Amino acid sequence: MSFERIIGNDKVKQFLNNAINENHILHSYLFSGIEGIGKKLFAIEFAKKILCIEQNDEQENCLSCLKFKSSNHPDFMILEPENNVIKIEQIRNMQEKISEKPIVSKRKVYIIVDSDCMTKEAQNCLLKTLEESLNRSDIVICTGGLGPTEDDMTKEVCA
Repeated sequence: MSFERIIGNDKVKQFLNNAINENHILHSYLFSGIEGIGKKLFAIEFAKKILCIEQNDEQENCLSCLKFKSSNHPDFMILEPENNVIKIEQIRNMQEKISEKPIVSKRKVYIIVDSDCMTKEAQNCLLKTLEESLNRSDIVICTGGLGPTEDDMTKEVCA
């Protein structure tokens, strides 16, 4: 399994592959860049690799990969703006899910798309989540720009 759907970004792909292969996945990542360069696609492919039960399965036929392909993976969630805003309720819903154990995979992955659309309250709520230890959960934040709050929230910057 690889990032075959992703064109370019070889250094980032290698960095993320190494993190998975060495079991050194950080609890948060920030994918930043201009609109339309594929941050969400990259984050989804990364999530699929993290959640895969059989890392050497090039056919992607393990239970996790099959659930992911059918958009029915209980350990995966994408948060996107509703009416151009990510509200605190969406972050709180994610927090509740984070506290639950993974069902199919060993980890859970949450992707926040267009994080620059978060309200100040949602940003503060997310910051509290990121400050806590996320034992079996990973958050990938996708943004078009780096504001001071987003810069403070992340542990690793990739894009």
